[in-house]
Amino acid sequence: MQSYGTDRSREIAGKVILQSRIPKGWTPRTPKSLTQAEYPGTAVFWDDEYFEVVSADVMPNGVRYTLEPWRDDHTIRVFEHYNEETEARRVEDWERAQRQRRYSVLARLSGIILGQFPAPVQNRLANELGTFPMRMTLVSCIPSIVLLGVCIWLKADAMLRQTASPVPTMLWILAVLLIGESGVRFHVAMLQNRGMGTFFGTIAYVVFWLLSGRRASLPSPFTEPGDSATFMIPPTDDVALQDAITVRGPFMTLLSADEQRQLEKKYGFNYREHSAFSLTWSLLVVFLIGVVSSLMREAFFSFITALILAVEQIIRLFALRRGPTGSMLGFLVRPFVRKLL
Repeated sequence: MQSYGTDRSREIAGKVILQSRIPKGWTPRTPKSLTQAEYPGTAVFWDDEYFEVVSADVMPNGVRYTLEPWRDDHTIRVFEHYNEETEARRVEDWERAQRQRRYSVLARLSGIILGQFPAPVQNRLANELGTFPMRMTLVSCIPSIVLLGVCIWLKADAMLRQTASPVPTMLWILAVLLIGESGVRFHVAMLQNRGMGTFFGTIAYVVFWLLSGRRASLPSPFTEPGDSATFMIPPTDDVALQDAITVRGPFMTLLSADEQRQLEKKYGFNYREHSAFSLTWSLLVVFLIGVVSSLMREAFFSFITALILAVEQIIRLFALRRGPTGSMLGFLVRPFVRKLL
């Protein structure tokens, strides 16, 4: 069988193994179970023959598709072409998307603001800017955490000085409400792989959308997911899986070494590619700041906790040179990646 582009293929025992560096969106066969019948995979027209996609395995260097000749007892309703023209177009689209994501640093950083908008708006911006709605939602949770942290810091400082707290009651109420909302949004983003806006961000965007003279060119905040007007194109299973691993990757580096090896075996997860060192350095800086601030406030328990976590990060920096290394903070990540383990 002739493969195209950078793909490589080989035939083994009547099956064709096609190794592709980019996902093609082909759906593998759904096997028969006690609750559902067998459902054939994507039909592929290749070199004047029809094949069925039996499996699609995510590998470190791409996706490995296993194809078998199409069985006569299955009906072909829709099929995909695999030839030089379609593969060139697929590679061109993929490379364009990669360039878009690589050079859209400002768009990713602006997720602090964009992640406040309603989900349909985040979906539209995701397609235009090459970002993940889930990632924008996670980044937009940072302001509420910072606000609550500042309130606690000012309150603790006032208690040490034995003076009145400079934080008004209304600001405390706002900070608690925002951190609660961020907790819900973080849970939705991590477990359901979708974006979710904030209350104030939604109100602000709706007002802007209603008053704008270019309403037709702006994404509607009232478009329901799945509606024909929604601009977001639902990804295929293999693309969604890769996106989920990419977004959760830095958090996964906190899991135990055995769990990381399990992820590597199943999905090609590589802790080095997911900024394990950058995350460890960031945590080390945060915990060292906690050590210093605890000493200044004479908070013994906070000092011991921050010191233990800081020492752990120093040990991890050396251990990560030899292989994946977990953290005591892994229990915070494990509930959100349980489906992948």
